[in-house]
Amino acid sequence: MPDLNTYNLTKSLGDPTLKAAVGTAMRNNSTTANLTNLGSTVNTVGKYAGKIVYNTDTNVLVVAEGGQPGSIWRNSGTGVPVHSPA
Repeated sequence: MPDLNTYNLTKSLGDPTLKAAVGTAMRNNSTTANLTNLGSTVNTVGKYAGKIVYNTDTNVLVVAEGGQPGSIWRNSGTGVPVHSPA
């Protein structure tokens, strides 16, 4: 999958993989407070490895490392852990 943080959207509007990932992420959005809250819905309902969520506070796409509520969220572009639910 392309690096969605730096991918040139103006040249890739026809890319179905990109369109699907961005569309899914925009429907799945959350705040930093919720991404770091172990009991929040984003961490307890429908979380799976590879799930993409748009962080509305930081304007960054994050990806779940696993499906457990405590699984970390990584920056989709760098892979760096950015949120650890606790």
